[in-house]
Amino acid sequence: MEMPVNLTEDAIEDFSLTDLAAALRAGREYEANGRNAQTLAKGPGMSVMLGVVAAGTELDEHAAPGPVTLTVLDGRLAFVSGDGERELGAGGAVAFAGNVRHTVRGIDDAAFLLVIANPS
Repeated sequence: MEMPVNLTEDAIEDFSLTDLAAALRAGREYEANGRNAQTLAKGPGMSVMLGVVAAGTELDEHAAPGPVTLTVLDGRLAFVSGDGERELGAGGAVAFAGNVRHTVRGIDDAAFLLVIANPS
């Protein structure tokens, strides 16, 4: 399967997030920087990304152009924004508007799924 999946009218793909997260953790980027990510699907109006972060690794402050949901698949993350810090464990999620500046830090080694709405 070629990534990212192009979300056209007839596109239907399935994949194992567990297997893909394991592959990201085995990658050079994760070994060197404690993080790695891959865009899984992209189409009009949205993108889906899988990310992994090692315990203690923090992603620099950033913002997405559109609304976002972040769902933790395994491990624990700290989501930090101007609204404070939230600890999210496996199955936990946070949703926020576009242009919200935030950081993400691995409390434990963690995998997460992002769904980002692309502004029109």
